[in-house]
Amino acid sequence: MLIEFSVTNYRSFLPTQSLTMAANTASELREDNSFVTPVTNLSRFLRSAVVYGPNAAGKSNLIQAIDFVKNFVVSSAKERQEGEQIDVTPFLFNSKSSRKPCEFEVLFIQNGIRYQYGFAVNSERVTGEWLFAYPEGRAQKWFERNYDKNSQKDIWYFGPKFIGRRRVWQEATRNNATHFSFQPLFN
Repeated sequence: MLIEFSVTNYRSFLPTQSLTMAANTASELREDNSFVTPVTNLSRFLRSAVVYGPNAAGKSNLIQAIDFVKNFVVSSAKERQEGEQIDVTPFLFNSKSSRKPCEFEVLFIQNGIRYQYGFAVNSERVTGEWLFAYPEGRAQKWFERNYDKNSQKDIWYFGPKFIGRRRVWQEATRNNATHFSFQPLFN
């Protein structure tokens, strides 16, 4: 279940913009339009959302950002080859932002646990990737990967929940692919 989707420095979005499914405190039609999750300490969530606004307000770019995340996470590890360019467009009307990575983050609930997954990417590589889980209501860093420009290598962190051959995981992850591939978060 989607809680929130955020995008930064992508197409027409320079500062972070978020689509949240958290319901407000209005009581009118509350029972029909929202629900309580099985996860404790979370507010009510909307059953659906509508994105509307004037022409050139960013509606299509929001949908493209969601689609990019879905396709990149699901297929980057299996369909992309080492060295291939990543088809991502940062905010181009600012010389600084055009050289910075695009960033995406998804907060979601799966099997009764809240997760926070995100990544930063430019046309050449994934520059950051992270996964936090909240199995007991408190954040646990399960995984983090950050590109260090000086050493030109990824710096990796695997939390204690990841048991296995961490070195193999690092070596098997290409620069232009996410470490994790999920089933689609958005249907």
